[in-house]
Amino acid sequence: MNGAGWFPPAIRGATVSRSARPRGTSWAWSPGSDPALKDEVILLGAHYDHVGYGRQNNSFGPWGYIHNGADDNASGVAAVLEVIDAIQQLAPPPRRSILFALWDGEEQGLLGSRYWLARPTVPLARLRLAINLDMVGRMRGGQLEVYGIRTARGLRRIVSEANGEPAARLKFDWTLKADSDHWPFYERRVPILMFHTGLHGEYHRPSDDAHLINHDGLASAARIAFHTIVRYADADELPPFREAVLQESPATARWLEQPVSTQQPRFGIPFRVAPGDPPKLVLTGITPGSPADKSGLRAGDELLELNGEPIRDEARLRLLLLAARGETTFLVQRPGVETPQLYKVTPLGEPIRVGVTWRMDDGEPGTAIVSQVIFGSAAQLAGLAVGDRLYSIGGQPFRTQEELITLLTTAKSPLALEVEREGKIRTVELQLVDLPPPAQ
Repeated sequence: MNGAGWFPPAIRGATVSRSARPRGTSWAWSPGSDPALKDEVILLGAHYDHVGYGRQNNSFGPWGYIHNGADDNASGVAAVLEVIDAIQQLAPPPRRSILFALWDGEEQGLLGSRYWLARPTVPLARLRLAINLDMVGRMRGGQLEVYGIRTARGLRRIVSEANGEPAARLKFDWTLKADSDHWPFYERRVPILMFHTGLHGEYHRPSDDAHLINHDGLASAARIAFHTIVRYADADELPPFREAVLQESPATARWLEQPVSTQQPRFGIPFRVAPGDPPKLVLTGITPGSPADKSGLRAGDELLELNGEPIRDEARLRLLLLAARGETTFLVQRPGVETPQLYKVTPLGEPIRVGVTWRMDDGEPGTAIVSQVIFGSAAQLAGLAVGDRLYSIGGQPFRTQEELITLLTTAKSPLALEVEREGKIRTVELQLVDLPPPAQ
């Protein structure tokens, strides 16, 4: 990277330019290292203007005092400069070229970004992603808001993979509106992301000052932006703008992540754990018309054995009930009856091995979105929840429903699942129960 300009010393290795209008949008250029991909461009930008002394139409007051705009948007500018500095340390540089922009005129109607798009310094067809950092200096509760993940397939996963330790809690918001410099790119059908740490009481007031900046949170936002850019710039292939996003909204997200109806109990034997040494598992009721009801089991029966295995642990019993195949024998002690009684019950449905159902979605390829976690299952014991994303099964990725089903039905215990929740990726281990079919 070459050149100078008014940028600070940290980025004086960059090629720097400055537009004539509006008052002065500036940009820096980092050429890509891959001859086959360097003509493709990733853009990272932030606006550097604010509202001056404030007026009734742009400030919540008091007016007539300098509005420094420490969060809006000196924080975004600082993050861009940090990312530029980090990119310069890479050897080799990212495969694709990166354009860094500091926009003017955002507060007056996104003027700087609109002006650049009307007179782009690179062909828009080569622009593969535009990332906007706006107000990233007031992180609370470790949360970073991320917008635009539906504008290209797989963006949620890219950002989550960029969210290294210490990981932020990412709020993926499907709202898209003309409130910052990502919007003109979205209008031009360029995939976009925007990072934001939320509005606050100092927004557009003189009190938005430097002493209120969360420096650790700002560093976290910059770090996620850096790793997102590098991952995207180094990918073998990049997806185009996803047209379906034009018809989506937060309501679409709620539909996608809504839980499915709870399935019908396989046996119909609710139970409680009674105190004792060891504890006793006692039936509290029998679901009318259930297999247990038809077999003759009754409320108050104490479960002693299931298929010959002594029962002393609630979690183990629930796993066995879900995994049961065909006719299942229960040895119970009935109050007032001296001798334990044996009952045979054939459960409803197929054995449940993992205990999740899911949806798959065009916007998140290679991902299963959990829509149900069955109570008492291996998945529930491992802490899975509705809305979690599954990325791999036993270390193996999947692309289709069929591949996912095969992995879930054939993998051995313990089963490792790669799970994303709120942008944090972790591996959870499931202890599975596989029971042989009943003897003929």
